[in-house]
Amino acid sequence: MPCDLLNFFYCITAPPFFIFTYLFIIAFYNSSILKCKYL
Repeated sequence: MPCDLLNFFYCITAPPFFIFTYLFIIAFYNSSILKCKYL
């Protein structure tokens, strides 16, 4: 269990830039779709 948790946290903290960029792209894409729908 502790090893799995360590691997889980390592996978989260290893590529933070990629994860944040991916989430930012998804959020921007969704917001642009919402703007087009309500425009």
